[in-house]
Amino acid sequence: MIKTKLGVVLMVLALTGACALIEKPVVRHLAKSEPARRPYILDPRFIQAGDLNIAYLEAGSGPWLVLVHGGIVPVSGVRSFFYQPLIPCMAQSTLHAGAIATADSWNYNIDALAKNYHVIAIDLPGFGASDKPDTKYTREFFVAYLHSFMLAKGIDKASFIGHDLGGAIVLGYALDHPERVERLVLVNSYGAHIGYSMLKLPRPMLNWWQREKAARINIFYGLAARILGKHDKPVKYATRVSMHESIANSQTEELENVILLKEGRGAEFIEQVAAYRAKFTNSRGAAEEVRALHSALRETRRNDIMPRFHEIKAPVLIIYGEFTPFVEPDSIAFMDQTIPDSSVIVYNHSAHYPMVEEADRFNADVLLFLANPRPASPAPAATAPTTK
Repeated sequence: MIKTKLGVVLMVLALTGACALIEKPVVRHLAKSEPARRPYILDPRFIQAGDLNIAYLEAGSGPWLVLVHGGIVPVSGVRSFFYQPLIPCMAQSTLHAGAIATADSWNYNIDALAKNYHVIAIDLPGFGASDKPDTKYTREFFVAYLHSFMLAKGIDKASFIGHDLGGAIVLGYALDHPERVERLVLVNSYGAHIGYSMLKLPRPMLNWWQREKAARINIFYGLAARILGKHDKPVKYATRVSMHESIANSQTEELENVILLKEGRGAEFIEQVAAYRAKFTNSRGAAEEVRALHSALRETRRNDIMPRFHEIKAPVLIIYGEFTPFVEPDSIAFMDQTIPDSSVIVYNHSAHYPMVEEADRFNADVLLFLANPRPASPAPAATAPTTK
């Protein structure tokens, strides 16, 4: 029995190692030279920030409001094997096919917020249509380029909304440049996470790990496209499986996915992401984005800013989706207790994307907070969430 288990482990290690070893020649042969770009709700604009070309969406007029997207890999690595138990290379690829890390996370918010504010939604360096340098994607890296973007756009002071990883970035920006921050909205913020042991592994091992993840995607979907003529169906399937609702008996601990399918615009948004990923996944740009995503998530947790929350000067609204699998209630409570001027609104009908699942309420709460940053009664909630 022990020998059998050891054999399985060795086989999995051999397969994943092979993926990393043969990734470059396979990608050169199979991948598109230019990534397909998702059609944003607005035509993206570009600006030189430092030495990088940054893509962004812009709408409205009035006080500046900057939206910073997150970096999401849906579902845990262990859970992915339940979806693809016989294909180790496919299991992790399932996660990344559904990854969401672009400015179009704000599809259902830009128009509403632009009625009162000059809205900017950026693609962070390494993501979407922005440049993707081969570098360490630390919080300091993102904060520096966010500052370069602000200078390039001539924005002296703004309010910021940060989702997930974007929350950690705008918190870092508020700590480094408090004079440029009016107010902050943190949505299931990554800054509230407490690091886990895997991220304490040596960096060389983690560098290999992040590139090996990208290799699996390129190899599997590249071969799928060569064998099947296209890879749309497996990519769309992986995206839907890794993102949509999975609740049993209304117990929050049963939730593993990112968006509640039957809430708000959840289903529509998932289909948009699936269609985009089907075009984008088998490309060099997608591999670069996966590497950036892994680097960003691990480096952010390596350098925790939770001990500095008490230094935040700006008023802060914390929005928390009750069913999010990525942020614990205790972390949100700690953030609220430590930041001097903060308030929390819990969204009982959302997982990790309240701005999609409860878009109307989200827009109303944000506008209310930006107009009156002191704690106030939130906009009314919708009906109870739908469960299986």
